[in-house]
Parts: sequence; structure tokens; C-alpha cells
Amino acid sequence: MASLFTNASAQTALKTLTAASKSLASTQTRVATGYRINTAEDNAAYWSIATTLRSDVNALGAVKDALGLGAATVDTVYTGISDTKDLLDQVKSKLVAASQSGVPKAQVQAEITQLQNRLKDTSKSTVINSESWLTQDTSVAGYTSQKDVVGSFTRAAGVVTIENITIDITKTKLYENSTSAQDAVTASLDSATATTARGVYAKAMDDIKAVTNATNAAWNNSLKKTYNPATTTSIAGVATPAAGRTSFGAAATTGTDFGTAVTAISTALTEAQLNTALGLGPTADFGGAGGAGSKFLSSLSADDKTALLNELNANATALKTTLTDINNGAVGDAVGAERVAAATAALATYDAAVAESVNKYVGVAARDAFVTKTAENAIATYSASAKGDVNNQQLGIFDKVRSVISDNNGGNAKAVRVSDIDISNLSDTGFDKAVLSSYISAVDDALQELTLSASIVGAAKARIEGNKTFVQNLVDANNRGIGQLVDADLNEESTKLKALQVQEQLAVQALGIANSSTQSILSLFQ
Repeated sequence: MASLFTNASAQTALKTLTAASKSLASTQTRVATGYRINTAEDNAAYWSIATTLRSDVNALGAVKDALGLGAATVDTVYTGISDTKDLLDQVKSKLVAASQSGVPKAQVQAEITQLQNRLKDTSKSTVINSESWLTQDTSVAGYTSQKDVVGSFTRAAGVVTIENITIDITKTKLYENSTSAQDAVTASLDSATATTARGVYAKAMDDIKAVTNATNAAWNNSLKKTYNPATTTSIAGVATPAAGRTSFGAAATTGTDFGTAVTAISTALTEAQLNTALGLGPTADFGGAGGAGSKFLSSLSADDKTALLNELNANATALKTTLTDINNGAVGDAVGAERVAAATAALATYDAAVAESVNKYVGVAARDAFVTKTAENAIATYSASAKGDVNNQQLGIFDKVRSVISDNNGGNAKAVRVSDIDISNLSDTGFDKAVLSSYISAVDDALQELTLSASIVGAAKARIEGNKTFVQNLVDANNRGIGQLVDADLNEESTKLKALQVQEQLAVQALGIANSSTQSILSLFQ
């Protein structure tokens, strides 16, 4: 049935055209934007995920930029440390060359001074973003020894986390600019109270002087005194000969402990007027007042103490036997001149034997060994205390105290730092060679620490570079994820676009045909 008011064909054609136009518009939008899901209404879930991923990608981009800045900073620090290590190697080479006899120390020092200046210049010049990790000042407000570089961005269970790469820049410090830290180290080194390292060192040096002030002749003369473990006023129980008689007040006995022997030796030293210099009185033993002489005697090893006591006891036993034979076992009898002479000779032999035994263990050679060991221990203790001082640990690799050396007479001590090594006044004496050796050891110690610093910075640099690569890979992965969620397949969309364009054109033609049917009805009335 033909109707003027209802054109079913036109309605169908119009719906088809509307649908084709809508599909064409959607396809054109996907082609134009490249997105299959462009707004939340396209697919709320996927759009939400993609939007979050895009936000994370932007955050990761910021992380990558921060890593780039951190990498530049660490690379600059590494370059500075590497250059200073090369310079310090040259300083070590100069010192080793100067250790050869005949090398002019002043000329070598001129080169070393220039290298020391270059070390400072390199350290001060190694600056990026107004920060120096080599020359630091801990007294500046806001100073922190921990530097953070943004390392990663993560989102887990809805919680966002920023991870940092932390670098301890105390490991890279070459110089400390804070005068308060320097002054604290100087004050600690110079403090000479009894409980400080300097005080202990000074006491040890006093002990050495007390012992060495006793001349070799006086020391040896003190050992001529005789030894009797029973008494310190007679010789093996034999009183002083008088009126042609030798009175045997007591039989010779053997010592039962080394303390008694020390008392006798102490008496000998006292009679030789060495007790004041040595701080060793006539009753001093190993638990005495701590004078230099007492420390010297107590420094003997357990084996030496036992051996000396055995020898002294053997000497006393031999004297007892000889005197008993001379007197035929009687005590207090009047004797003739020949017995007095024999007893006197026996006593002389005994004196010589005792002197030989004592000299073997506490003579000049033993004394000198004690002096050397005491000096070495004093310097080692002082150096260890100086190096371990909390203030010294705040200083840099080149200005911290590495060791302590004494002057030629042992009266003063000097801190050894790489920054102020000076060999210009050294000669080829044994003492000065030892000083030069201490300088070389200090530089080598600093080189080891500098190498560790380079390793720490190098490891941080590698970690930052690795994180940069990972962050970039993560950005790429997130972008791929976003693409899989919301990107349009342009090959498919372009094919659809052509088909929809044809469909739209056909719908237009169909609508035109449907609308032309009313013209046929009009012709019926003509």
C-alpha cells in the first residue's frame, strides 16, 4: 500500500544511513587519534588502566631525568678521584726515588709540593650542581654525608614508592674545609695529660731517656755488684773479713723467686747511683712504682727470667760449695791468711760470674733492645690513637693523620698527613730513612683508601647506569601495555573506513530512491 504519511523504505534507508554515518564517525575518530579507546565511555576499565599507566610513564620519565643528573654527578666525582689517584701515584714514586742515598731531597720536595697543590686544585674543582664531594665542609648548615639519587618508581597494591640510591660521601672526602674539625684533631694530638695518647707517649719517651741517660760504663759498673738471694748486705752469707778471720754468718742459699733477684739487682743499681735516673729503688720489684728501670726489668720474657734465676742460683751454690770446702765445713773458726785469700778469690770469681750472668740478660744490649721496643710501642700506640680519633675520622683522605713519627731525640712527635709531607730537611741517616719510609707508608695507605673510594663511586655509577637502562625498558614496556589496551589497529580501521564510506553512499542512494516513491503517487493525480 502506498501512503503519503508512512514511507517504510525511507525510514529503513534513514536508519541505515544514520548507523553508517555513526560508525564512519567512530572509525574516523580512531584513525585520527590512533586510539581504540579514547575516552572513558569507550571502555571504562581499560581507559582507567591506560590512564594510570600513562601517569606512571610520565613519573618514570622524571626518574630517568633524575638518574641522568645523578649519573653526571657521579661521573664527575669519579673523574676527580681518578685524576687525584694518578697524582698520588706520582707522589709515591717521588718518595721512593728520594729513598735512594744521594738524591737531593729538597729538589724532590719541590716536585712533591707542586703535586700536593694539584691534588688540592683538582679536589676543589670537582664540582657539579654547586656540590663538591671531594672537598667538603662539615660545619656548613644543612650538611649531610648521605647523598640520594632517585633510583626507581614503583606502584604495588595501590601504593606508590620512590626508591633512592644512597651514596656515603664521607668515603669520597679528600679534604675537610672545617677549621673546627682540624682544630679538634690538633688539640687531641697536642693534649699531653696522663690519660691521652700524647701523655702516654711522653711518659714512654721519659722512660727511654731515663734508661739511656745511664751511660754504658755506669750501667756495666752496676752489674759488678754481687748477688745474694738471702740478703743484700753480705756476699753469700760471708761477712766482711776482719782481724784475720773470715766469719761465716750464714750458709749461701738459692733464690726462690725472681723478685728477690730483682731486689738484689736494684740494690746494685742503687749503689751505682742509677736509681734516681731509672726510678728504681732498692726494694723495687715487678710490682713496683712503675719507674723506667722497673719497666725495663719487667720487660724480660718469662724464659729469660727463669734462665737468669737459674744461673744466679748456680753461681750462689758454687760459691757455697767453695767456701764450705775452704772452711772444712766449720763456721766462725779462726782461719789463716791462706783461707782468707782463698775465700777472697772465690768471692771475686763469684762476682765475675754474677756480673756475666746479669749482663747477659739486663746488660747494655738488653737495655738498648728495651729502648727500641719501648719507642716502637709508644709510636705505634700514639699512631693508632691518632688515626682512630673521632675527630680525625671526619677529615679527608689527604688531610687525616695517617701515623705519628718522633723527632731524632724522641722528645716530640709529628703527625703524618699526605697534605703536609715534607722531605726537604731529611738526610741519609738511618733515622731520616725511617721517617721517609713512614711517609711512603702513609701515601700507600691513602692510595688504598682512594682506590676504595673509586670503587664505591664506580659501583654507584654502574648502578645508576643500570637503573637508567631498566627505567627506559620499563617505560617501553608500559607504552606497549598501553598500546595493547587502547591503541587502534589502523590496518583494520582503514579497511572499515572504506567499507563504511561505501555503505554511507549506498544508504544515501537508497534513501533517495525511497523518497522518490512519493513522486510516483503525485503522478496519479496529474
